[in-house]
Amino acid sequence: MTESFIDFFEAHVAATPDATAVVSGADALSYRELDALARRQALELADSGVRRGALVGVYAEPGPAMIAAILGVLKAGAAYVPLDPEYPAQRLDYLVQDSGMSAVLAEEHLAPRLSGRGLPVIGVPSSAGAGSAPAFETVRRGPDDLVYVIYTSGSTGRPKGVRVTEANVVNLLNAVGESYKLCADDVTIFTHSFTFDASVLEIFAPLAFGAKLVVAAAEERRDAAKLVAAVKQHRVTIWDMVPAMLAQVVDLPDFAGDCASLRLAISGADVLPPGLAHRFLTLAPWCELQNQYGPTEATVITTVWSCTTDTASGPVPIGYPIAGTSVHVLDERLALVVPGQIGEIHIGGAGVTAGYHGRPELTAERFVTTGRCPRSGRRTTAWAGRPPGRR
Repeated sequence: MTESFIDFFEAHVAATPDATAVVSGADALSYRELDALARRQALELADSGVRRGALVGVYAEPGPAMIAAILGVLKAGAAYVPLDPEYPAQRLDYLVQDSGMSAVLAEEHLAPRLSGRGLPVIGVPSSAGAGSAPAFETVRRGPDDLVYVIYTSGSTGRPKGVRVTEANVVNLLNAVGESYKLCADDVTIFTHSFTFDASVLEIFAPLAFGAKLVVAAAEERRDAAKLVAAVKQHRVTIWDMVPAMLAQVVDLPDFAGDCASLRLAISGADVLPPGLAHRFLTLAPWCELQNQYGPTEATVITTVWSCTTDTASGPVPIGYPIAGTSVHVLDERLALVVPGQIGEIHIGGAGVTAGYHGRPELTAERFVTTGRCPRSGRRTTAWAGRPPGRR
């Protein structure tokens, strides 16, 4: 039984070791080479005293080495905390202190920024030195083990670290594999910051299904023309973007020709304007466009809607819950609202995460008991949030 993302990944390392796993610029790693780098990173973590259940920061630029570092943390039995190289020193200090991380994996040119913070800094190995895999046995992970702790922006107060487990991630991957029809022939592109929870799917989904992951360079990520050029070059089949980027992409003069390889485009993180959805599908009628909604507290995606060319006016729906997930709109007494009334979205099921790191009171406030499941009689827990405007 698959209990962890690493189980998915290692199955493809064994089955298709020479298939390309990650591409970034001129760098490319096979599944075997990526696994070797990850094992080397895991061995260094274990030698430094990192044990199962620890939190480890990853401080790296987007690229194969960053992907290997994340996999190495998981192979060591730990969970990762993403640290963006663009973070100001004050936010970096806050995340290091609030998370209580045991160590940080950092690229050589970034390591000096971490000096004076009183925790071990371990180098991230270069992708050029993949070589053979060292002798390291992956730490077996259970469904309650943490995979990552991602911090919210803090726009509504102090940033909150959301604790996400293997059970959460495995449910997400199973649901997305079905929804996306992911297979080894797919090519996906990683364009978001890995401090944004959409990056979890961008990184994990292709590697869980034996596909190829193209990592966009930092200087490409805000440039629609450069991203479209990468999509054309690598024949990308699946692309997740925010509506603002989608709008820039469809405005490019030869968008349809350059993106002919796409079979699935995903819009998330903000409201998808109906006119934009209609225009995209008119220009690229062969490509499915999904509108997705989901807070970090419910593991990236909660609902999915497949848009049609009829989407020309009125709001684009957020769709239906993914497998293993339930969604209800409740009033302040936790009763279902009458259609047409406003309430709060309550998300239940396997995607509901383990709460906020080090904030039990806030966890108790936002992760609430909503009632009893009719089939099992067990009380169900849901994350309570406002109607969607942002993912």
